[in-house]
Amino acid sequence: MSHGETSADSGDGWRALHWWPDGAVALALAIGAIVVICPTIDHYGLTYDEGWYISKAIKARKWVGLLFEDPAAALSEEGIERYWSVAQRHASGALMQEEQPGAPKLVDGLPGYGLGRLFRVAFPERAGTAIFFAVALAALYVFLAPLWGRTVAVFAAGALFSLPRVFAHAHLCTLDVPVMSATLASAVLMFLAVVRRSIVLAALSGLAWGVGLGCKINAVFVPFVLGSWILLMHRRFAPRAAIALLTGGLVGFLLAWPWLWRHTWSRLVEYLMFHVKHYPVAVSYFGHVSGSQPWHYPIVMTAITTPVVTLGLGVVGLVVAGRRVAERGVAAGNGRAEWRRSQCVLILVGALVNIGLNSLPSAPKYGGVRLFLPLFPFAVSLAAIGLHALIGAAGRVTASSKGTLLTPRRLRIGLAVVALLPAVRAVGLSHPYQLSYYNVLIGGTRGAVAAGMEATYWGESYLAATNYVAARMKPSDEVWVDLPGCEWIIRQYLAPMYPNARVTSSGWPPPTAAWAIIQNKASELSPASRALMAFATPVYAATTADGVPLSLVYDREGIRQAEERRSGVRGTAG
Repeated sequence: MSHGETSADSGDGWRALHWWPDGAVALALAIGAIVVICPTIDHYGLTYDEGWYISKAIKARKWVGLLFEDPAAALSEEGIERYWSVAQRHASGALMQEEQPGAPKLVDGLPGYGLGRLFRVAFPERAGTAIFFAVALAALYVFLAPLWGRTVAVFAAGALFSLPRVFAHAHLCTLDVPVMSATLASAVLMFLAVVRRSIVLAALSGLAWGVGLGCKINAVFVPFVLGSWILLMHRRFAPRAAIALLTGGLVGFLLAWPWLWRHTWSRLVEYLMFHVKHYPVAVSYFGHVSGSQPWHYPIVMTAITTPVVTLGLGVVGLVVAGRRVAERGVAAGNGRAEWRRSQCVLILVGALVNIGLNSLPSAPKYGGVRLFLPLFPFAVSLAAIGLHALIGAAGRVTASSKGTLLTPRRLRIGLAVVALLPAVRAVGLSHPYQLSYYNVLIGGTRGAVAAGMEATYWGESYLAATNYVAARMKPSDEVWVDLPGCEWIIRQYLAPMYPNARVTSSGWPPPTAAWAIIQNKASELSPASRALMAFATPVYAATTADGVPLSLVYDREGIRQAEERRSGVRGTAG
């Protein structure tokens, strides 16, 4: 069989993957992601959670070093407790629970750290997420190329890469891209296992699921996806798949988290109870600020934060996939049409389970799209199927034209590039504030804020605001920041120039404060921030491309002006 793209569109069976060019393309996608992501990591400010995760990655790296130097000490109860403890006492005296399993710590703390050092990232552990993201792009290509063609598969990887919010998450030392990547890898490996009737690939799928569980708890969705698909389409493989998935999952989860190697049952219960009793997080959703949002939050957020061309192709793909699934009963053959139908079922089930379970009343709903990031590989797979249908329709139209320079290959590539360009442009225009991206369906970020949505939510824009202050402040200046708990982030930014900078928070900026920094997050604005925004003029604002302020800086005069106006309003009211 030819290695050209036409091999994916000829014959009746599955097109086998080849080291060349398929392996080379998958590797190029992975390396390309790393080469783009790593040099731009420092463009993104630290988010609320990253300090916690980075510190844990550093401890994991030290534990691995001890494991090589003194295995007995590393594996002792004291060694496990010291480097993998689930709770720490904060400087304020509060007991901080840690809900992060081991896989991101190990990847961020070891290969991520090395990669970050190579690219001179300020907090090198952040580069670990780029590794996970690279795996996701390669896996997506491997998943789609044999049945839909290489161009369509590359488009799918490009579409995932150019989802603005996913792109931003790939730069952060957090859990969301890692769990997305691991769960996708598990699904792809199980699909390949069914195609090849391979228990080895099924076991690898289980291991990948275990790594996903070792990233974040919402990897528990994987058995619902794979189990439903196999029972619907490949029932004979179900016993082997179940054994491999559960065994591999258990092994992968335990291997990824040394904290569970001692007191396994009690610690597992403790971890699960943390998520059962997870504290509510308020979010502004169409002007309603609450820690409990309606069931349609994930659906609406997906619709208004996905670039419209990608979203439109996804809708087309949803229709095409639905028609393929409805064509006939349970798959019986090994032809291309049957395998495409089987893959469509897996993609639809994957999308439905991820969006459905995250829409349940008990599911947390905050932080934009990050809590359901595993949805998006399935969503862009639908977009890829939509593109495939568009290419087919365009090919039939152009086939009747004689003497055209638009060959089938040029048509495929041209349509894929045109379909990707709007999303790539959106990523570029919103950089580095892709976490604030909204599409034209809601009028961009400006329209979203006018509709009562959050302009920003995770503190990454504090970087630009603090850099403005650092370039103008005196060593004796005091900086006040809202939100409480973000003092650590501001200190990290100021430390290179002002290692002893005074940073305070809570209440109203004290009389000694020379600068006030606030974040324009509707659900977290304190009375002081609201007064500053209402009564004072900021000296600087980090803004989106359409002019929405994300973080604002007020100098001493602005603080005084807001205090006087606030006092006057209170006096009038009294």
